Amino acid sequence: MRIFTKMGDKGETSLFDGRRVAKDHTLMDVLGGLDELQSFVGLCRAGVAGTVNEGAAADGVVGGTFPTPTAVPSVGAAGTAGTSSDRSHRKLESPIKSDERMQFLEVLLKIQDDLYRIMGICGFEMKCPPSIKALAEEDVEFLEKAMEKHEKAINGLREFIRPGSSEAAARFHVARSVCRRVERDIVRICGDVDVPPLILKYINRLSDLLFVFGYLLEKR
Repeated sequence: MRIFTKMGDKGETSLFDGRRVAKDHTLMDVLGGLDELQSFVGLCRAGVAGTVNEGAAADGVVGGTFPTPTAVPSVGAAGTAGTSSDRSHRKLESPIKSDERMQFLEVLLKIQDDLYRIMGICGFEMKCPPSIKALAEEDVEFLEKAMEKHEKAINGLREFIRPGSSEAAARFHVARSVCRRVERDIVRICGDVDVPPLILKYINRLSDLLFVFGYLLEKR
């Protein structure tokens, strides 16, 4: 698979059904927003896992291990030659207890899978491709149940939240605001294409869940 095809050099790209559209097409706004949201949810997941690859952070890679197929010479702090395999990893302190961490990670992984499905539907001009499982009411209920587990902690909320008490919490607040923007982009195209109601419902509920998770981490 080639990394570059040169097919987009004139400002056009292909939807998943093969139709060529301008890169500023409203559907591309939605797809780009979903892609951005997907990345930020991944950033949230890395924060929950509590791992940062220090060497890869300079390359814009956060979380997990950055695979290096070959040892690339580098210059160490003392001017000595080293390899990329010398890169260290540090623990980004996670405010989530270990017994809760897996629950958070399972929810975030499911969300990332769902977002890919939604991108597939939007990229197929709001029709579900045969290769993708259609979005269902149970997917929305999954988000609702994840929120209900923390209902007591949220019930006392009577004020605005100032994001930033921890890096992990701030990541969720950024993801939430991106999710709201994606929702606005989807609403904006509703007059031009038939958006499946479940997509809007899911994105709306997702922004609520990201707020809940961010709030819980602010309180730790």
